[in-house]
This record gives sequence, structure tokens and C-alpha cells, in this order.
Amino acid sequence: MNPLRLMTPQQAQEETARVIRRVFRAPSPEKSILAIVAASLVFGLILEGLTVDSLSSGLIIFALPSILAGLITIPLALVLGGVMYARRSMLLAFLALLIMGPSIIAWRIITAIDGDIGSEIRMSMILFSFATVLWFRHITLVTTSNSSHMGSMPSSLIQSLIGGLIAAQYLGFGIGDVYVGVLLFTIFGAAAVLLVRMVNTPFRRAFGIDGVAMAGYFLDHITKKGSGVDEIDNFFESISSPIDAHVGVVSFKKGDDTKALIVVPSVHPGPFGYIGGSDLPAKLAEDLRSVTPNVLVPHGPSTHDYNPSSQNECKKISLMVGNLLHDTEYSTESSGLIKRTMGEANACAQLFGNSSLVVASMAPKPTDDLDFSTGYTAMMEGKKQGVEDCLVIDAHNSLERGSGHVHFGSRTARYIVEASGKAVSQALKERSEGVRMGVASADGFSVDEDGLGSMGIQVMVIETDGKRNGYLLFDGNNMVAGLREKILARIGGILDDAEVLTTDNHSVNNTMGGFNPVGEKMSHERIVEITEDLMRKAVNDLEDVEVGMKTGLIHDFNVFGPQSTARLASVVNSTMHTLRWNAVMNLLVAVTLSALVFLVFF
Repeated sequence: MNPLRLMTPQQAQEETARVIRRVFRAPSPEKSILAIVAASLVFGLILEGLTVDSLSSGLIIFALPSILAGLITIPLALVLGGVMYARRSMLLAFLALLIMGPSIIAWRIITAIDGDIGSEIRMSMILFSFATVLWFRHITLVTTSNSSHMGSMPSSLIQSLIGGLIAAQYLGFGIGDVYVGVLLFTIFGAAAVLLVRMVNTPFRRAFGIDGVAMAGYFLDHITKKGSGVDEIDNFFESISSPIDAHVGVVSFKKGDDTKALIVVPSVHPGPFGYIGGSDLPAKLAEDLRSVTPNVLVPHGPSTHDYNPSSQNECKKISLMVGNLLHDTEYSTESSGLIKRTMGEANACAQLFGNSSLVVASMAPKPTDDLDFSTGYTAMMEGKKQGVEDCLVIDAHNSLERGSGHVHFGSRTARYIVEASGKAVSQALKERSEGVRMGVASADGFSVDEDGLGSMGIQVMVIETDGKRNGYLLFDGNNMVAGLREKILARIGGILDDAEVLTTDNHSVNNTMGGFNPVGEKMSHERIVEITEDLMRKAVNDLEDVEVGMKTGLIHDFNVFGPQSTARLASVVNSTMHTLRWNAVMNLLVAVTLSALVFLVFF
């Protein structure tokens, strides 16, 4: 794949997921220190050979500067306005130490060929190796700690300066070594600054932003959940596009009180973590808590192009829900959950008054998002059958790596539209008087260990004409293929029919690896048992209710916009593809200039 051409949204998502999977949790500081000591002893052996001095040389020249740098970098980076953690600082010190390896080995080879030259340049070669440490540390710290070169340079220099001074005291030095050290540090420091500027160029040209700083915000958001939100939201606001966002709400009332809401915004709960529309179910539940404690937010038809550009946009959804509820008309008329299948798609329709709720699913076929064009066409197809309004939910309940979106015009999209129309048509024929509804939920799950967001698992049972139908909502980003069928099989004796839904909450992607659908981490048996228990609780909660449904449009709702996700991902991924070659060429130039320094002084 040519990394410089614009990717399709699906290619962009897959490529970005590969980048995220490279992010890992740093080991504990103790483990990094042990690794530093081990590597230093090896370098001591290379430097001194099999002598009694090799142990002390390794510990004093290599281990001591690395450990001190790891400790000092933490407060130094923080004082200068950067971000730093003990795990990250000690790992950086260890990796920087490893960078010295090729230089030490090269010196040993030169010494084996000509001992006199090797002895003459020993101190300068050690300074050269510490100069490469400066190069590596500065590139890393500018990206992960402080995007300002001036703000990061002291932290970048600390390991090299301490190491150079200790080596000079331990091995001895001449005035020539001082000149060589200054020149080498200047060369590699300048090379690091130049490389960072090269990496930043595509971002500045495409979006007018500091891409390295933005990468730091994203990394910090993964490391420390919730941080960097304002900076990232401001960036997404700057590239956003306004749309008319479709929002629907199904309201269940017990007397004057609202017992539960199903809120279906056709915007995407991403991109990840707590940025933009991510964690949308929890945000809406919090805003609507004064209306009811039971707020279910399944996935409306939308792709990453419909990610809200900031958290402030999510407030608009809550305000719209309030307006819709003010105008909602209630009824005690309903139908059962009517399923119809067309090709590889199935749709469930349930009538509420003179409106219909439709749930579209491609399970067991693994798919990702259903786009809004397809969802809206399915709504219009439902209205053609005679209902006053129609609201479509994307069940989003079967996923494998690489699963594609469902785009308007595809055969699957046509099947969804046709199945939706047929399901609504049949539901109109089976309406009856009287609605009972019960809810239950479980929260307190861990994103990292369970793959579920803060809303956990919510279930709703609706009984009409003696038949019980259920909606099982998991606050997660899709579900591993096959789990839906296990859940439905277990609750088959409790309900007449049901469908499994996920919120597509991208807060669960704020974890190492990125890919985190429901069932990827938590055992399937545990999920099934919890769901069955909640379903029984919801059945016990059944009581007579009135139900109403209303939909509307939020004007000038800012989202990422068409192709923005693909354009951003293309810039990120093309930069990642070319970074390794730019880094190699940058380092080669620095080494070449260093060789000229050695030729001049030796």
C-alpha cells in the first residue's frame, strides 16, 4: 500500500489500530534498573575485556549515569512543563543505554585491529556513544513529554552529561576530548531537532498543528485516562464539519415519572478514550439523570466521520432529548418484537404507539458500523409502511479484526433496508393494547480487564400481549463473533425473543492494544451468567407503563466530517511509514559528520 495516498475509512481504521497496538505498558522501574545493570556489565566486559576492572567500569561508566538520569529526569521534566512517570523514565534510560552498544562494539573492533588507535580514541568513542544517547532521548522526550525543544533538551542531555563527566573522571581525558565531546553533542542534538521538524511537516501542512505535541497528548491520554482532552478536542474542533444530527428517544413512563429512556443519537461514540463523543452513553446518562436513572444509549447508524468533535457537542444531544420529551405523546399500544431476515441481514421491529423501533444486525456475519445513509433509508422504508415515525438502531454485535463497515449502496445495506420495511409492516399487523416494562443493570466493570465501559450491562424487558421481548445492551465496542448467539441461547427460556446490542463506546479502546470488543477479555461464561441474572431481575421489575417515541434533528452539530478521519489517519500512517527511513538517514548523516570530527582530531 502506498502510504502517501488517501486511505479509505476502513483502511485508515485498520492502519491506525496497528499503530495503537504498538503502544505498550512500560515495565516497573525495578525491572528497568535490573536490565540497566545487566547491560552495563556486558558493556564493561566489552570495554575492559575479561579483567577485574570490567565490573567496576560497567557499573560506574554505564549503569550509574543511566540510573541517575532515570531518577533526575522525572522532576526535571515536570519542572520544565513536561509529563513524566517513573516507569517511562527508567525504561527510557535503559533503552538509551542500549543505543550505546554499537559504538562500544565498534571501538572494541578498532582496538583489536590497531591497539594504539583504540587506546587513543577510547574516551572520544565513549563520548560518541553518549551523543547517540542524546539523539535518542531528545526524539523520545519531545514526542512523549514536552514538545518544546527548549523544554525537553535539559532532560535529553542529562544522561549524556552525567555519563560523559563520570567517564572523563574515571578514564581521564584531554583537551581534545572536550572539543570532540562538544562537537559530537552538538551534531546529534541538532540532528534530533531536525528529525522532529521533518516529522512535524506533514501535520503542519495538512492541519496547521504540531503533530508531535498532539502525539504526546494522545499517548498521555492512554497512559493517564482523561488527560489531554481539552487539547485534543480543540484540534478536532478546528477540522470539524457541521451536520444535522438525527436523534431519537423512546420514553417509558410510570404515572408522572419517567422510568427509562432509550436514546439513539446517529453520531459515533468515538474516536477513543474520553475524547469527543467517546464514553457517550455515560455522558448522556449523567446529563439525563434528573429525568431517569435508567438511560440506555445503543449505537445509532453512523461511522467515524460522525464522531462529535468535542465533549461540548455531546451536551447538544442531551438538550435535544429534553426538547423531544417535552413534545412526546404517550400510548399503551405496542407490538411484539418482529424479526425479518433478508440475505445476510436481519431486522427486529417493535411498535410503540404509531411509531416503530427497528434494530438492524448482520450477525453472525462480522461487521463494523452501519453508516447513517443506510440507517436513514431504513427509517424512511419503515415510515412507508404506515408508521408516523421510525427509529433505527445498529445492533453492532459481531466483530472480527478487519471487519468492514456497511455502506449505502452495498448489497448488505439493501438487505437491511428491505428487512426493516418487512419487519415494520408485520409489526403494524400485530399491535395490541397494554405495555409492561422492566429494567436491570450491572456496572463496576474494568475497561482493561473486562472490556466494558462505565455503563456496564443494561437490560430491558418489554411485555406486550403476554409475550416478553428483551434488549440486552453492553457498553462496549462491538462484540466478538459468536458471543451473541451464546447469550440468546441462555435466555431463550426466559423471553420469547431478544436482541443483543452494544453501544460502540470507544472509551474501551483507551487500553493497550486498542482492539477491545465485548468478550475479548472477559470470559464468555461469565458474561452469559451476568446477563441471565439481569434478565431475571428485569422480568421481576415488569410493571405497566406508557410509551412514546420522538425523533428530531440537531442543526449545526460539529463532527469530524467526511474523509476527515481518513485524511488524519493517512497523515499519521504515512508519517509512521516514512519515519524509520527518515530516522536512519538522519542518524547516518550525524554519524558521517562525527567521522569527520574524528578525522580532524585524530
